[in-house]
Amino acid sequence: MASATWLRSITLVLACVSSPARASCGDEAFPVQQCNVCVAGKFSPQPCVSTIAAGGSTLSTAWPNGIAISHDNASLLVTTATSITTIDIITQQAWDMSASLLGPAGIAMVPGSYKVLVVESSAPRISFMDTATNQFRTLAGSTGNFGAEDGIGTSATFWRPTDIAVSANGSHALVADCRNHNIRVINLVTLSVSTLAGSNVARLSRTTTSSDATGCGVDMVMSVDECQILAVGYSWQGSHGYSSRPQGCYIHYNSYVYYNTYESTTRCSNSYPCICFKDGGYQDGYGTAAQFKGPRGITISSDGTKVFVADSQNHKIRVISWATGAVTTLAGGSSGFQDGYESNAKFNNPYGLTAIPNTRRHNTPTARVVTSAGGCGEDLVSSAATCQQLANLLPGKTWSGTTYHSSSRPRGCFAYGSSIYYNSYASDLSCSASYQCICQEDDHGDILLVSDYSNHRVRIIRTDVALVTTFAGDSSSGFTDGVGSSARFNNPGAITYMPGSGMAVLVDSANGKVRTLTSGACTGPITCPGRSIHPEWYDYESIHPTWIDASNAGSSLLRAYTLKGCECAPGYHGPNGEACTPCDLGFFKSVSGASECVACPPNSVSRTASVSVHECQCNAGFTGADGGHCKGCDDGKFKETLGSAICAVCPRGQYSVLLAATACSKCEVGKSTATQASTSSSQCITSPATCAAPAGYYCHRDAKGSLELFICPSGFSCPGGDTDKERCPTAASVGWAYCPPTSFPAGEASGAPRWN
Repeated sequence: MASATWLRSITLVLACVSSPARASCGDEAFPVQQCNVCVAGKFSPQPCVSTIAAGGSTLSTAWPNGIAISHDNASLLVTTATSITTIDIITQQAWDMSASLLGPAGIAMVPGSYKVLVVESSAPRISFMDTATNQFRTLAGSTGNFGAEDGIGTSATFWRPTDIAVSANGSHALVADCRNHNIRVINLVTLSVSTLAGSNVARLSRTTTSSDATGCGVDMVMSVDECQILAVGYSWQGSHGYSSRPQGCYIHYNSYVYYNTYESTTRCSNSYPCICFKDGGYQDGYGTAAQFKGPRGITISSDGTKVFVADSQNHKIRVISWATGAVTTLAGGSSGFQDGYESNAKFNNPYGLTAIPNTRRHNTPTARVVTSAGGCGEDLVSSAATCQQLANLLPGKTWSGTTYHSSSRPRGCFAYGSSIYYNSYASDLSCSASYQCICQEDDHGDILLVSDYSNHRVRIIRTDVALVTTFAGDSSSGFTDGVGSSARFNNPGAITYMPGSGMAVLVDSANGKVRTLTSGACTGPITCPGRSIHPEWYDYESIHPTWIDASNAGSSLLRAYTLKGCECAPGYHGPNGEACTPCDLGFFKSVSGASECVACPPNSVSRTASVSVHECQCNAGFTGADGGHCKGCDDGKFKETLGSAICAVCPRGQYSVLLAATACSKCEVGKSTATQASTSSSQCITSPATCAAPAGYYCHRDAKGSLELFICPSGFSCPGGDTDKERCPTAASVGWAYCPPTSFPAGEASGAPRWN
């Protein structure tokens, strides 16, 4: 998507509620003087963290929740406990725009307008504000009506929604509906609300008699209204404040339900069972078959095709295809902290996230293997030819040459054992360990910045390879401005990025402040062995990398990417950390690392140090697409050069008797062929002093005076001898000409009709 501003925010600590809550979004136009850009035009992986002054004086006691950037990029709009506060970016002065909101959480500007969408989590509803007039109205949901109903406007219901993002064209809004454990879509033209992914069944309650001090934990019922809704089948008694009863919603004498407002230490028990919200789940899949658990943050990819979700209580980052509703897991395993790839990485309650367009993209295709029900989503391989190309990129796998049209195989490109096949049938069979789906990797993926709430860190994810690293912060909470791991956060919340500025802004929730993240200063040169690189820092705009040296990068870059270290660049091979050797002629290597170079397809060749199968070009005498199957030229044709050009026909006076010819042979002096594409020397005919053409041929004398024979064209009579071709009379009623017998070349029936 174009330069839309995406808004991410989040509420509370672990529950889907909005008070007390902390989070923020931001932009990159803040004048932070002490931070210097490390690599011009690049978003450095080691940021400088500083604080907006207004955050200390205004927000620290106001529980900041979410933040958006104004339409003119001049100010921030921050949701607090009951209002929206505006902070001028330049002067950092702050003032309240509105009040009496019900637990405002996520907030989003509609691109190119004065309109703001606000998630009122406690209501629950999605409200609309015109910042030019300060007028409010409700778009979807209504006060006191909790549920999971799709519908139009106020007929739809939500349950503790927390975040919102708006499409670049302003036509749709996406809502993280936290307590319903799903993702909702609002059509901003018709106000229709639908469920994009996650269960659309209204969440009921569960009970617990656990004596664990946490009781319901993150599923604690947070309001009297919600307790009354969940008291179905019991006698609702209202609220009170007793220290001798469990906090929240509970049952007394197996019949009566109360809501206890007192922050009691009394635990749930058989005498006082607690009523809790029903738990979410974890499942990749399509649409409502997928499961989430407390989704908090939401953002849209820069191209508008994907939705990224901070699935907080599952400790994962999920991806939804907007077109198909396919849900897959991008990164995250069990709760904890660990940098790494895919499920090896660990988060602890990820909250806010924002997508940064990746300007360092590589131009080579990559493949990924999927074994989960979500499948490839929008990365589905759509042709057998592409499937064959991807097969060449996967070590240990080979293209079988077989295509299916079967409901008993996964749709698209898949591997069974070491062989790869293509299935053109729109099958519903899920990917699995037995039938591994091969997806065309999105090598133009965004960079995600993620607020890792309970780890007190900001993480960065390369979405094209699902690599998670630490961007700033450390394990210990606190409040310190600084560079990289020296900075301290206390439950960082919502985060956002202003395209082109190199700056991100987030709400440091428990500190009650707005923090900025900018590119940090370099501290020294990177020294990698010859032709090896640090994988994050080569130029994706070029097919060959720009090698890192002391002139364009610093050793600080290594800090965030020590997982892979220095390794052989695409086009080069050798052990990691050692000098690398270019791939030989006819070989290529599309990824960095210690893997070996891959041979080009048969009858094709590439230059040394090639980085893509598409650099493999068909040899002379062969034709086909670069990186694909190369077929030898037929008899009568030739091809002199490398590449994808088609085979040319041998001109008159020349012939080719070989397949895959690189040149044609010439007829003997004084002889010529009657046609192009001749395939034998026997077709070379002596050029006489006087013409004696056989029937079906005619003679023509060229500029040098030599006679050449030509085949009689359609619609003409050629009786032979020295007679030129003559147009046959046309029967207008039937549209073709009838020519006299013996006027046709050999092989045609005498007197047969010939088209004019």
